[in-house]
Amino acid sequence: MSRRDRSDAYSFRLLVLTNLLTASIIFFLITNFFLVHENAILSKFRGDETVPLTKPSSDDDNDNNNDNGNGDEHLDNDPSSNHTLEYLNNGLAVYLEAARSLQPITDKVTDHTYQIMYGKFLLPYYHQKPSMKMLEIGLGCDMRYGPGASVNLYKKLFPEAELWEAEYNRRCVERNTKAGKLDGVHVVVGDQGNVTVLDSWIEKSGGNFDVVIDDGGHQNCQIWHSFQKLWPTVNPGGLYFIEDMQVAKNAVYRKATTETCDGNLIVPEKLKEIVDDLLYDTSRKSDIEFIFCQSEACVLGKKHLSSGVGN
Repeated sequence: MSRRDRSDAYSFRLLVLTNLLTASIIFFLITNFFLVHENAILSKFRGDETVPLTKPSSDDDNDNNNDNGNGDEHLDNDPSSNHTLEYLNNGLAVYLEAARSLQPITDKVTDHTYQIMYGKFLLPYYHQKPSMKMLEIGLGCDMRYGPGASVNLYKKLFPEAELWEAEYNRRCVERNTKAGKLDGVHVVVGDQGNVTVLDSWIEKSGGNFDVVIDDGGHQNCQIWHSFQKLWPTVNPGGLYFIEDMQVAKNAVYRKATTETCDGNLIVPEKLKEIVDDLLYDTSRKSDIEFIFCQSEACVLGKKHLSSGVGN
């Protein structure tokens, strides 16, 4: 092969390589553009609009938000004003951020890490049913920072929910009601270990709770007695949270008793029995669909009507 032929062959190969490199760069740029703007492009083809995760702002919105007389200058940064898709996709972070934005900060995210179960289950539940009916046992009258920290969090995160609080300390409830700290919240009072009291709570509230949170006295018999009485009032698909079970084996929290519960009962052991039933009873007769446990706490989910007991 002559020198000219070799030169032509080299030039041809260089041209081919250059074209391949150019094509690769173009392909990379097109692919990257599509990945970045995928939602917008697909929406154009479907003829719809993408749903933003946060509330879109306009000039009018900004004008209103900057001077509304209530000190709410940045409503778009408030989880309660964001589209609840954030609750579904990023519940843990939303719950934690909302809790830390309030004073006092609830011990659910300081002494404990309950943002895990609430982020995974409670916020997505609200996303699906904003009108949910929720009962929390324990207003927090004995907390070092005072009562109502979780109430403020619920008001912020669940503005459309029907909120109920149960508290043992009647004077504390009356005092905080007069101070306006319980506005927008229904309250019942009494000992959660007393069957008559629980019946009165159910009667006054009408039962049919979507969510129950037991953050009450933490006594094993109180927790179990409440669960046995309130679980039947939880709607299909509902959730029942039990906090602070790290103290279950402590003698201090085994003192309370009821007619059907003595100091030998330990709630985590009862929950283990339920787990065994879920794992081994193939007849699936229980109306408990699942149990999720994390550090110090668990949540039980009730079967949906569509799933059916025993199916």
